[in-house]
Amino acid sequence: MNCMAKFFPVEIIQALAGSGKTQLLAYRFIRLMKLGADPKTILATTFSRKAAGEIRDRIIDMLSFAILSKEGFVRLRNGVPELSDTYEEGRIECAILLQQLVAIIHRLNIGTIDSFFVKTASAFS
Repeated sequence: MNCMAKFFPVEIIQALAGSGKTQLLAYRFIRLMKLGADPKTILATTFSRKAAGEIRDRIIDMLSFAILSKEGFVRLRNGVPELSDTYEEGRIECAILLQQLVAIIHRLNIGTIDSFFVKTASAFS
């Protein structure tokens, strides 16, 4: 079962605490990367620094677990249907995505809505 079979160019996730937003945002981020997006161009915003850190950590954890465990790969593939059908090929894809991500982790746009507006305002000052 693919929990995100349809892909929309822009998506806003609104839900109560504990409902799985972080998981959905992590899947979305990985899907965008798998579809060829440069991770530096992906914007993921939330309300708190803690939540932003959790999104970043979840992305790294999901990719790492998919590389190390078939169970982790199957779980990730349910949310990222663009990954290969086979575990061996999928592990390689996940390793490449993780390598791309870690190489530019300091330039990711995963942060708070406030920080996004500050950056935007600073760009036009």
